[in-house]
Amino acid sequence: MEKYKLLACIVFLLFLGCKNEDERANTNRRNNSVVKKDKDDKIQEKLILNKNLNDFKGEYRFLNEEDPSHNLFLKLEKKDIKELKEFEGYAWEEKDDYGKSREVTLQGLLYANTELYEDTGEGYEKGYFVAKVKVEPLEEKLLKIIINVKPSEILERPIVPPIKSSFEAIKKGNKVWSVNEYSIAKELVFEIVNDHIIILKTDFSDKEFKKK
Repeated sequence: MEKYKLLACIVFLLFLGCKNEDERANTNRRNNSVVKKDKDDKIQEKLILNKNLNDFKGEYRFLNEEDPSHNLFLKLEKKDIKELKEFEGYAWEEKDDYGKSREVTLQGLLYANTELYEDTGEGYEKGYFVAKVKVEPLEEKLLKIIINVKPSEILERPIVPPIKSSFEAIKKGNKVWSVNEYSIAKELVFEIVNDHIIILKTDFSDKEFKKK
């Protein structure tokens, strides 16, 4: 009789062990499912964040070692649209440091020259400018940068940071370019390689900008 009782106890203990093992396995599956969901949510959150333009804040440079006069600089910063007069353009919503929603945009300055997209013309030296720019996502892996430059803002000599306007450059001795009927209104297209490299697409030669 004692033998049967002992056997019954062993069977019962084995049953409990199997049951506990199943419960642990189910718990692990649930935990793994939660971890995977959290991971998927973080990936999705990253994709959503990439739809704003936070990753592209900073200074990008195209450097021409053979002829520094062809160097190009693109400085971008995030702005609260409430700080901008008569804002028009692309903006996205995000939380500020206090958890309040606000609309922000990406704007900045482009330091370039008149040969950025086309030949200035025979007998003319190229002109130089620093232009305010607006940034918009064009489509997947593309950015659109809008520039408008008046003739009086194009100067004879290169303009480089930290100068922020043609007016400031003129005060420092630069002069208005001789081709005073020339103005610029363009939409520049940049291909996104990653947040540290963007490539300006042109009809002549593409220009790779790297973040400083």
